Amino acid sequence: MSRCHIFFALSLSCCVLAFFTLSYGQDLKESARNVSSSPGILEQAVVCEKVVNGRPINAALVFSAGQEEVFCFTSFSSVDKKDFIVHNWFRRDERVARIKLTVEPPRWATYSGITLRDTDKGPWRVEITDSSGNVLKIIRFSITE
Repeated sequence: MSRCHIFFALSLSCCVLAFFTLSYGQDLKESARNVSSSPGILEQAVVCEKVVNGRPINAALVFSAGQEEVFCFTSFSSVDKKDFIVHNWFRRDERVARIKLTVEPPRWATYSGITLRDTDKGPWRVEITDSSGNVLKIIRFSITE
């Protein structure tokens, strides 16, 4: 093999190795970012009529428009550090509220709520996201007569 061929083969090998190293390194960074952005383990996420003494009351998937409020309750375990989550409330596909909530070690429960009006009938959802915007859970429910 000539020196030119050996140089070309070595250069090509280094480029391929560099590409795989960069790609693999990027995957590791993505994995680390996803793990580090997690507020902990989401143990419970429900939509309910009210929250009393830190507990959801009457969790359901259908609520009456005559009810004044509806709440989204979430609880986490294995929380490593103070962080936040977001409850994004959607009526049909329009976001009507974005509520940022604190989560603290070692366990944490929190909730948000919305006030209902007669015009709020129809399909709803709450998207629970971590501080990086990753969706942790989607809860779908309806408001009826």
